[in-house]
Amino acid sequence: MPNRPQLRAAVIGAGMLGIDLADRLTRSTTMACALVAGRRTSTAGLRLAARMGCATSADGIDVVTGAGIDVVFDASNAAAHPAHWAALDAAATGCRRSTRALWYPRAALAASAAAAGLPAIDSPYFDLEDPDGLQREAEEASDLGFAGKGAVHPRQLPLIREAFRPSARDLADAPATLTAADAAGGVTTAGGRMVGPPLVAAARAVTEQARSAPDVQVSKEVPGV
Repeated sequence: MPNRPQLRAAVIGAGMLGIDLADRLTRSTTMACALVAGRRTSTAGLRLAARMGCATSADGIDVVTGAGIDVVFDASNAAAHPAHWAALDAAATGCRRSTRALWYPRAALAASAAAAGLPAIDSPYFDLEDPDGLQREAEEASDLGFAGKGAVHPRQLPLIREAFRPSARDLADAPATLTAADAAGGVTTAGGRMVGPPLVAAARAVTEQARSAPDVQVSKEVPGV
């Protein structure tokens, strides 16, 4: 077989994880460490990456998007991952840096997890002083098929739980859907809508979700609340 050129790989983050990834890339036969990007030129990680023979930069994600990179490993703080993902997607497709631009890949991730029988959990919202933003992102994640959303503080839990709770209409429609399906033994109608196996399965899931959802209360004694 002909030798294939190595893929150019970049590592975002010059901490211990990032430098370990860079070291592995320098020994890879399929990928080359083309760049290690951090945020400060004085970090020991960037100096070590340079000694490994990797190009380095303190310009973070901005330099990665214009460096002709084939593969990106994000070893930065988890709080920065959504912004990095949006920037890389915008650079590759020309889309805007917004959460809407990520609807397709996020929905595909949730669908793939569901097909494998796994719950997909959306990444946390890190701005504790922006409850409206948290609510918006949590409702969006629920619409896209995620089973839940990570939290970085207990006071975020009520909003997250509310976003993933079945709506009042879904809870009201589910019993009628199940009753009509059980009585008909097949495709029927309920509330003026056709009812078949997919809607029955959804109604059963809503009923089970409402039955099993725990109550979440936040103690006023939690520091920082």
